[in-house]
Amino acid sequence: MSKRDALLFEGIDNFRDFGGCASRHGRIKRGRLLRSAALDRASGADLEILDGYGVEVVIDLRGTAERHASPSRRSPGFAGKVIEMIETEGHQAPHLGVLEAGPLSPAMLRGAMTALYRRIPFDPAHRAHFNESFAAMARADAAVLVHCAAGKDRTGIFASLVLGLLGANRDDIHDDYARSAAEPRLKERLRERIGKLAEFKGREIDPDAIDVVIGVDPAYLDAAWDEIERRCGSLDRYLALVGVGADTAEAIRRRFIG
Repeated sequence: MSKRDALLFEGIDNFRDFGGCASRHGRIKRGRLLRSAALDRASGADLEILDGYGVEVVIDLRGTAERHASPSRRSPGFAGKVIEMIETEGHQAPHLGVLEAGPLSPAMLRGAMTALYRRIPFDPAHRAHFNESFAAMARADAAVLVHCAAGKDRTGIFASLVLGLLGANRDDIHDDYARSAAEPRLKERLRERIGKLAEFKGREIDPDAIDVVIGVDPAYLDAAWDEIERRCGSLDRYLALVGVGADTAEAIRRRFIG
């Protein structure tokens, strides 16, 4: 963790630089690949810290309803590109979906979370968004910030794809993903949010089941990668399915490795 990562943000949870590790193409640059939870609670001081990173591209993995309910805050001087997901059908936040199916037991929710991770890489809206996001990264000369609502599930999948494209090994990809588990403030906020959502929907959910939804389980990320390998055979073929060709992948490596 860099000194900057250790800064206490007032309203941005789960923030970190996910660069810095070695890859088969060279060392991934620090200060260029950032990830976090949503920016709707960002304070003025938080936005000044982000300005210090020189963020040029913001990749927002939340759906339209989420963005409208919790609009991102940005500094007045921000002039970068924001890439937002446009749903092709009625999408909702993942934690809403898993609360609607079946009895809310730990086993049921673990299965729902695993299925969600398998589905996201091949969902048409996410594939289109990934395509646009990778294209923007191929042109980026400064930092890129990736976020969703909590910064652990959708962001975790996309960050793992970025690290895979850059040639990071699976252990380092897992280590970055697992760091979301060490975010106590995020857990508290998610626990409160899931409890209120379950109450709103008239559902009962026990604490162990909530832990499944807000947790960070390496098996979830493995499920996404296993599905990619099952359907496509390799990450390169998956990226080609998304529309990320060899030229785009190489352009991203030139910008984020060295």
